Amino acid sequence: MPAKSKSPEAAQRKVWKAELKSLEANRRKVTKDFKSERLRIARIANEAERAAIKAHCDLKKVCARHDKAEPAAVRNIDRRIAILNGRLGV
Repeated sequence: MPAKSKSPEAAQRKVWKAELKSLEANRRKVTKDFKSERLRIARIANEAERAAIKAHCDLKKVCARHDKAEPAAVRNIDRRIAILNGRLGV
């Protein structure tokens, strides 16, 4: 096994390797943090979108139900108004 070099160049190389290792670990951490934040926001947006779609479907159901029920609800009132207008000659 060769003896380890104690030259300043070898020491500098060792420092650079340690710094490179540290920087690569930091980069992985930052990338992971950004990715997890994007996924969290995407999950929230998907839940909000699903809620909006459900609310829209509920609105369409209620509107369809009211479109059928409203004429029946006001039919007797309109009939009585017409009778009274006829009696008053209006």
